[in-house]
Parts: sequence; C-alpha cells; structure tokens
Amino acid sequence: MDQTIIPRPPVVVAVVARHGQHCVVTTAPVKRGQVVLAIDGPTVSTPTRYTVQVGEGLHVDAEARTDGGFPIWRFLNHACEPNTRLIGRALTAVRDLPVGQEVSFDYDSTEWDMAAPFDCGCGSPKCRGIVRGFRHLSDEQRAQLIAIAPHLQTELARAGRELAGARRRSS
Repeated sequence: MDQTIIPRPPVVVAVVARHGQHCVVTTAPVKRGQVVLAIDGPTVSTPTRYTVQVGEGLHVDAEARTDGGFPIWRFLNHACEPNTRLIGRALTAVRDLPVGQEVSFDYDSTEWDMAAPFDCGCGSPKCRGIVRGFRHLSDEQRAQLIAIAPHLQTELARAGRELAGARRRSS
C-alpha cells in the first residue's frame, strides 16, 4: 500500500501561552494554501482528547515523544471560523496569516464524535457553542463548515443508511 508523504514545511509556528492556555502561533507570514503543520504521529483506532481523526476509525495521537515533549499540533485550538483546514494530514492555511496569529482549525470538520466534548470559547459570531463532533451538527451547521474531511462524508452516509433501516424496521 502506498503511503502519502507530507512535505515538512519550514517551521513557521511556535507554541506560546496566551490567556491561560497554550496555543500555536505563526512566527513568519503564512500564505493562503501553504502547509502550516503536518499532523504526524502514531495512529490509534479510538479517539482521545489528544487525537485528530484522519480516517474512518483512524486517529493520529499527540502522545509524548521520546524526548518528553509533544508534537506542536497538540496545542492547536478549535475555532468555529478557523484560519486553517486539514487536508489529509496537512494543516493548510485558508487565508493569509500574519506573524503572531493564532493557528486554529474546526475540530467538527475532522471528528465524527469528540472523545471529550467541550464548550466553545472561540468568540466568533458564528460560534456553535459546543464542540461534540460532526455527527452532532445540524444540516445547516454542516453546510457552514469551510471543509469536511472525506471520512465524515462516509460516516454520514453510513449513519443515514442505518437510520433509514431503523425507520423501516420500526414501521
């Protein structure tokens, strides 16, 4: 089986503490379409608070490295109006980002069901209030996402078939 190789972008981000939490910020200007980070690490089948779903039943884990540190992407925060999107395992800018901009992505655009749902504090006028995963979004909310991971389309189709089957059995 072929393995997709993600080119490693030059380091243009750093982890900083802001407002009592860690976040990833740009250290150089980032152009729209530029890969900001590769979401790399060991894969697991069960989501946790520190995984990113990259396929059906496939999650990349941000476990500690052998040196005791963590991958930078572990400190990415959610935003309902994010400035990046995940394409495969490449976190890509959806608009130009200036130096010092916090890098964010929409967890609901990659996660079918969050292992640890939380109240959103992104502050966007389009804030959905709670982050639980794509499965929990309304059709209207799904339509507003800037990108949807392909595995979510597959999960949605499966859930629709299961729901239709359950309706037929209960009739």
